[in-house]
Amino acid sequence: MNYQLYNDQFIILLDTNSWIPCDHGNGMYMEYLDWVAAGNTPLPAPSVQPTHAQIIQSIQDGVQFWLDTTAQSKGYDSSISCISYINSSNTKFQAEANSMLHWRDAVWSECYNLQAQWTANIPDPLPTPASVMALLPKPEDFGWST
Repeated sequence: MNYQLYNDQFIILLDTNSWIPCDHGNGMYMEYLDWVAAGNTPLPAPSVQPTHAQIIQSIQDGVQFWLDTTAQSKGYDSSISCISYINSSNTKFQAEANSMLHWRDAVWSECYNLQAQWTANIPDPLPTPASVMALLPKPEDFGWST
């Protein structure tokens, strides 16, 4: 993994060009901190600001990471893997798939609504995945229990 500092709000994962918010609630940021704790050093910060597209991509990456780690909490590989059980003969798997499917749809619908608002008026301060996720539907609202 190769990281680059950006500012006190973002780290860049150069391998995927993902913008990671400096937020202890973000799994990608925690992976970055582990990488640094292992003795690695990120590249210094560039002198440019992230583009609107890069900010949106970092939010989408964070939201997808949230969906996938939520599914992984019950042993699925990802949210897509969980949803693939929608027609399972196992009622537990089918119920979890149904819950994940409806939650995922609600999350992305609201996320895209927010992104459309930001296209016209970029908020200040810039949104982070954590600040966006706080506005999105929660898995427990759709019957997902941990």
